[in-house]
Amino acid sequence: TGDSQSRYAYALTDMTGAYAANMKATRVQRSVIHFKKSGIQDYLVWYDDVATSAGTTMKAYMHFYLNGIAPSSAINFQGGNSGGTVTNTQAGSRLLTTVLPTAGTNTAFLGRDSANGSYSGGGGYTYRAFVCAENAAAPGSCNASSTQGEWIVVHKPTTNSSDTMPALKQPSATNFRVVQIDDATSPKVAAFAVSGNTYTGVSFTTTHAGTAQYVIAGLTTGTYNVTLNGSPIVTNQTVADGDNTLYFESGSGNIVVTSGNQVALNKCDVNADGVVNSADVTLETSVALGSGGACTSVFDINQDGLCNVVDVQRVIDAALGLGCRTTP
Repeated sequence: TGDSQSRYAYALTDMTGAYAANMKATRVQRSVIHFKKSGIQDYLVWYDDVATSAGTTMKAYMHFYLNGIAPSSAINFQGGNSGGTVTNTQAGSRLLTTVLPTAGTNTAFLGRDSANGSYSGGGGYTYRAFVCAENAAAPGSCNASSTQGEWIVVHKPTTNSSDTMPALKQPSATNFRVVQIDDATSPKVAAFAVSGNTYTGVSFTTTHAGTAQYVIAGLTTGTYNVTLNGSPIVTNQTVADGDNTLYFESGSGNIVVTSGNQVALNKCDVNADGVVNSADVTLETSVALGSGGACTSVFDINQDGLCNVVDVQRVIDAALGLGCRTTP
């Protein structure tokens, strides 16, 4: 899927049924976003989300075409514990690849079968690397007993053979994995729904400079509104069945995506996931402490211009079923 202006493309591949029953696969999905707005740098971002009913080693292989160049000349491999990078430099081009763990430290290992990227049956045409669910008890190795694996991979193809990957950040969000690409000309923000589900809202805080392209993947069919720091930037935008993506361009700050199909969300539902619970208390507390992003109208529950212990208590009360009091 994508949009009529060809600013992005999105695909969700469900490969669960491709695995034999003895592999115990319950979810094998890859979500891919291609940022491709005309005149600016392309980025390809994918999110792998794998689950099994029995422990096993989970690996995703990546092949880097060598085009006749020796691996020692073409490839700069900086893998290992908690992800890493692979850079493939060719004559007049470069592919920059970064692997990011999305489930915490020591959850995604970037490895290779041999120091020169060779593998049985490869013939020397490609350099092969892999991402696996990491063994947190023995960092730097794959977990042979994992039942869950997830990671984000960012690719930057460029005709500049000395180009570098911009800073990548991972804003926290409930039910979504988010990556921010701090491209100097046109930043990107990709958000992927987790666990093979779709959701009716998401909230996170970005910090990029300038205006970024945003793609939210994994939204339930319906109409959506988006606010930036409490001010509307998107109103009644349709998310179609079978597409499930929302595209917009925005500055940075607290982004809140809500479904227009819902009754007005509870003010204390600060992460906009449709319920008020401990996740909202945690987010509100981090904002009040100054570590969770800007104090915007989203977090100013009692509308006094501050985000402090009073607002935190209001969210706690709402989570306990005591109602969300929004007056001073």
